[in-house]
This record gives sequence, structure tokens and C-alpha cells, in this order.
Amino acid sequence: MQGLEYFMSIIFICFCLFFPILAFFFLSFGGRWFGRNGVFIIGVCLLMGAFLGVIFCSGRGDLVYVVSIYGPNWVGREVWWGLLFDLVGVEMVGLVLTITLCVFVYSTEYMGHDPHLVRFLSYLCLFGFFMIVLVTAPSMVQLFIGWEGVGMVSFLLINFWWMRLEANRSAIKAMLFNRVGDSFYLAALVGSFGLFGTGEINSLLFLDSVGLGTFINNGQELIALGFLLAAVGKSAQIGLHAWLPDAMEGPTPVSSLLHSATMVTAGVFLLVRFFDLIGHTFVAELAAMFGCITALINAVWGFFQWDLKKIIAFSTCSQLGLMVVAVVLDGRLGFYHLMNHGFFKALLFLSAGAVIHGVSNEQDIRKMGGLFYYLPVTGCSMLVGSLALAGFPFLSGFYSKERILFGLFSGNIGLGLLLFVCLFLTSLFTVLYSIKILMVVFWCPEIRISSKQVGVFVSEPSFLMLLPMFGLVFLSLIFGFFSEGLFVGPGCVRFEFIPLEVVGPSYKWFLVILFFYVIVCWGEFFRAIILRINCRGYVIALSRWLVGNKLGFTSIYRTLSKFVLSQAYSVSFVLLDRGVWEQVGSTGLVRVFKHLALQLFNYQRSDFGFYLFEFGIVCFGIVLSIFWGFGFLFIVYLGFFIVKRFSFAS
Repeated sequence: MQGLEYFMSIIFICFCLFFPILAFFFLSFGGRWFGRNGVFIIGVCLLMGAFLGVIFCSGRGDLVYVVSIYGPNWVGREVWWGLLFDLVGVEMVGLVLTITLCVFVYSTEYMGHDPHLVRFLSYLCLFGFFMIVLVTAPSMVQLFIGWEGVGMVSFLLINFWWMRLEANRSAIKAMLFNRVGDSFYLAALVGSFGLFGTGEINSLLFLDSVGLGTFINNGQELIALGFLLAAVGKSAQIGLHAWLPDAMEGPTPVSSLLHSATMVTAGVFLLVRFFDLIGHTFVAELAAMFGCITALINAVWGFFQWDLKKIIAFSTCSQLGLMVVAVVLDGRLGFYHLMNHGFFKALLFLSAGAVIHGVSNEQDIRKMGGLFYYLPVTGCSMLVGSLALAGFPFLSGFYSKERILFGLFSGNIGLGLLLFVCLFLTSLFTVLYSIKILMVVFWCPEIRISSKQVGVFVSEPSFLMLLPMFGLVFLSLIFGFFSEGLFVGPGCVRFEFIPLEVVGPSYKWFLVILFFYVIVCWGEFFRAIILRINCRGYVIALSRWLVGNKLGFTSIYRTLSKFVLSQAYSVSFVLLDRGVWEQVGSTGLVRVFKHLALQLFNYQRSDFGFYLFEFGIVCFGIVLSIFWGFGFLFIVYLGFFIVKRFSFAS
């Protein structure tokens, strides 16, 4: 009986991986024959089948399934290709498939007018597949394939409306910034093979736990630093964060999938997966500083934005920084906030898409107002998502953010107190821009001109758009409460003076009313201060500076890119292509032999013999170039042989 259960578990694990890629092939090659209804049915059925496989695997307890598919010899090292379904992998696959299914259903109606809808839906399935490859990888090589796959598909999705110049720029920007982080991951991958002799994740963590000497420990820190810098690029930490807000040029469903469960969370997942390797090195403190600065700065930038999608995008950057700090504090706690964030951030983007869809693709919230009368259901879903993001009591974001702040507050080191102060300010700005969205878009008493013009046509979206939003509202309400013991364990201390598990509902409602009362009182207090000292002009000037210059990061990126491109032009094109290779290569040889032919044979250019001689010289130059190419490959192969021969690992 146990053998049958194990066999069924393996079958369902394979469903989780192969059903999304099967959906991609069906939609890509058969979409024109199936039609839109057929594409919708096939895609939903296959994604639901993968989701049921996750449910079956999640009910198996703490068992770890490793499905080995192939183990070839790769540059002298054995690399296993397969599926690793531990507790973290199963939970992450469940999040990815849930968000992918919701966005798939939502996109069928939201992108219904687009003639390339089938291609868009196939990209969503491919995105989910590569993310599952990433989170279920038993080896670093397979994880790198998923890592690069989500980057490739994100480029295709951000640039889906390829006729728009800003979409082209944003997609290229995202690709270039991620290439920087990917190079560090590749360096860490090569270092793990050279240092430990293996790329298998479980073996790598085991070798780290036993300790293998001072040199190995120093190499371990370098590998951990490579993983951190890779996560900085993929999860848009400070320094490589500028691509994420610009990724809003893609369709809104792309933003929901990209920012909640797939690409931007891959870096945080990498830190969670290698937490045992990173947590005992100086890299942990460096990661905490990266996350803290990212969270605070992006929260401030988000408050001064007026584009609805960019406010939520800067919120994502801020929450990613909070996740990185939480991972350093406790790996499971950071993963807990990642799961909670995925549901309410997807809800926020889908609700924003419903608003934009209803007001004729307008994204500037200054041209909205009073939309709750026209979009009450969307307004309620936006309210739930915003309150969960702000950490409102008894919603999903509250349970993880409270534990993160309390863990930093109760720490015994000065760095923990500094992080607590920065993240506390981050939480305040999160509340401010969440209230800003709700007040300006939905509950502002003044209905602006744009809203008056489209007010006759504004209405709630169709059932296919509301259904995923209802599901995400439900998860944003209950997931944090019911999964708290699973992620962080029961009996953990928190800020609560009275444990809420043992009191009645009246006490909880008292806390809710008290929370609203404090928010209103403090809001009126700050409003009175601003009016009393007449500092509105300074606030407007500060907001323009923050939005326009972004604390100088835009100028830094432009200066660096200009320097790199100018140096590449001077060295690669002028010096090498137009200089060395033309003078020493086949072009230079042809010129020399042509000159010799004219001097020695005194041929006229019209003679057949001269052109025959010139043709022979060109062929000689081609043969010489091929010989040089094979020589270069031989030198590269010789270098690999020497590295393999004198490697530290046996």
C-alpha cells in the first residue's frame, strides 16, 4: 500500500510540472483551431490538474520527494535533473499555480479585445512552468534554467505590446538589469562545483553544515555573496531596482503574475533555499542592509507617485526588501511573508486592472475620483488588498509583518534596532499610500472631469474578471491566520499584550475600532501641523524631486551606461574590429597581396589573371580565419582541461 501511495505521489508531482508546459504547447500550436473558448477550457483544465497535484502532495506531511530523471556527467561533475518536492517547494508551487490560474481566467476577459490573446495566454503558462522548474530544482544547474526561463518569458510579456516604444525600453531594461544578477549566480554555480565538487542543493547544504576547513569557509562566503547579488538583481533590491516599476508597461495581468508569485520572488526564494549557507556568514548582515534600504526608499517613492500601477509596483519593491530582512531574521518567516504577499498583491493588481479597464485605460489617479459608486465590488476588493498590505489586524499581511517587526524589536544587537526603526517607517508610508489610493480613487467626494466623462460607461467587470478577485479576497482574509502555525509554529511571542486566541470576538472588534480611531486622530494631527506651518509648497517640491530624480539613481544609470557604451565602442569596434582585425586579419592580407600583385606582376585591373589571383587570396584569408578560430577553441578546451585537472575537488 505504501508503494502505491508513493507511486501516486510521483504521478501527481509530474502533473504539477508537465501540465503547464503541455498547456503552453496546446495553446501555441493549436490555438487557431481550438478558438478562444477551446483555449480557455484546455488551459483551465490543465492548470487545475496541476493544482490538484499540488493539493495531493501537500497532504503528504513533511515527506520529501526527489524524482531523479537523469544524471549525466557535466564537465566532469554529476548533475541530477529531476524534481525536489519538499515542504518549501510544494508551498511555492501551490502559490505559483494559484496565481497563474487566477491571472489566466482574468486575462481571458481583460485581454479579450486583443487579437493575440492566445499567444498571451500561452506565455502565462510558460511563465508558470519555468517558475515551477526553478522552485522544484534539486540542483543548481536546473535552478539556473528556471532562473533564466522566467527572465526570458518576462521579457516577452513586458514587451507584449511591442509596437509601443516604452514597452520595448522597459523590456530591454529589465533584461539588462537581470543579466547583472544572473552573472553573479553563474559565478556562484561555478564556485560550488570547484569548491564542493557538486551542484546538488541538498549535498551542498550538507557539506556546509559539516564544515571543511578555513579555505572552504572563505569560499562559502564568496558563494553566498554571489547568491545575494543574484537575488539583488532578480528581486529588484536597491541598486538594481529600477527595472521593476518600468515593467508596468506590460498588460496589467502580467504585472499581477510578475510581482506576486513568479519572477520578482525568485530572488527571495533563492535566499530561503540557501538560508543555511547564507545565514552563518557576513552576507546575512549585508542582505539585511540591502533589504532595509530597499524597503524604506521604495515606500517613500511609492507615496509620491500618481500612476496607479506604479504605486503598487513601488509597493512590491518595498515588500521585497521586507522579505529579504525577514529571511535573514528567520528563513521560514521570510517565506511566510512571501506567501501572504503573493495573494494580496495579486489582488491589488487585478483590482487596479478592473479600475483601469473601467475608465478607458486611464492610470493617473488624479483623473479619477468617486468611483466607489460605479465600482463597489472592485472598491471592496481594493480595500481588502490595501488593508492586508498595510498590515491591518486579522488580515494576511498582519500576521507576518507583526512577527518581522517584533523579531527585530526584541533583538539584542544594535543592527536589529536600526532595522526595526527603518521598517517601522516603511510600514507608516505603506499605510499612507494605501489610504491615498482608496481615498483618491474611490472615496474622494470630488468627481473629476475624467470620471464625469466616462461615468456613463463605467461598470463592474464581467464574471470572469470578478471570479479570480473573489478567490484572492478569500485567501487574503484567511490564509495568514490558518497557515501561521505551519510557517512559524505555535506559541511564538508577538506584540499582543493579550493573546487573541483565547479572547472573545468582542475584544477583537474593540481593537479594530481602536485602530481606526488612532489612524483618524493621527491623520488630523498631521493635517493640522501641515496647515499651521504652511509647508504644503515644500511637500510638493519634495515630491517632484523624489519622483523626477529618484535620489539620483536615474543620473547614475545614465552616466554608467554612457561610459560603458562609449568604452565598448572605442575598444570593441574602433580598436579591434576596425583596427586589429582588419589590419591583421583577412582584410589586411588581401590588401597586402593585392599590392604585391600590382608591384610584381604589373597586371591591369581588367585582366582576368588579376581577378583570379585576388579570388585565391580571399580564399586563403578565409582558410586562415577558420584556422585561427579552431586554434582559439583549442586554447579554450585546454583551459577547461587544466582547471579540471588541478581542481581542489577530487
